[in-house]
Amino acid sequence: MVNVNPSPDTNGEKRNFFLAYNGYCFLFGLLVHLYSIPNIFFVYINDTSRLFAILLWGSHLVVSVIPAYVYYRFQDQARLGTYSLVFTGCLWSMVAINLYGIQALVDQPFYQELYINLLWIQLLFILFSWIKWIPVRTRERIARIVTIILGAFFMFHLLGIFASTKGMGIYAFLFGKEVAVALIWPGIALFFSGFWTRLIMAAGIDLDITPEERARRMAEEKAREEAQKRKPSEEMLSSGRY
Repeated sequence: MVNVNPSPDTNGEKRNFFLAYNGYCFLFGLLVHLYSIPNIFFVYINDTSRLFAILLWGSHLVVSVIPAYVYYRFQDQARLGTYSLVFTGCLWSMVAINLYGIQALVDQPFYQELYINLLWIQLLFILFSWIKWIPVRTRERIARIVTIILGAFFMFHLLGIFASTKGMGIYAFLFGKEVAVALIWPGIALFFSGFWTRLIMAAGIDLDITPEERARRMAEEKAREEAQKRKPSEEMLSSGRY
């Protein structure tokens, strides 16, 4: 019998596969678990919602096989494999945390409906960023706007929840103490949902940037940096310092 030893390339591919799989399960899986635990043990609406949270929690381990296989199968397309991890991980994390956000607002039907509508808007942003026939520049501008909105919301939410449990702060002034307290954790969930939305948008946009476009942008950035370096020297020369 002849012993066939696997080639170094095969061993390297297997290591990359398991590293990608374990990294996905640990990084994004940890987030999914942190989001799912409150749904299962702390926020209770009915048995159906709790069962859905448990299924989501367990199915993440099954779904993680898909991006890991893509990473393993398409070694010549490292970006495709990497962004498949980002897309599925962020999407699964979004589902888990938004389930918590919706359930946590069960006693506030108006704000629960508002939360759901904001999720539809996030989904539209994701679809917009992955439509290939829309120019990349246009999608990048929309992504920057999303970043600004996300940062503004984060700052506003921090100010809103400040001292809200004591009946103070912006939320308590605008909505009352009961609503202000109810909005604390759903607001944090909405922020992280927007954060994952922005990452998914970035992945969709970056995949459509051709190598030529990427090289051109790098050249433009290098030219701008050189121009910035030359500008102080020119100003000093014009002022007669030399």
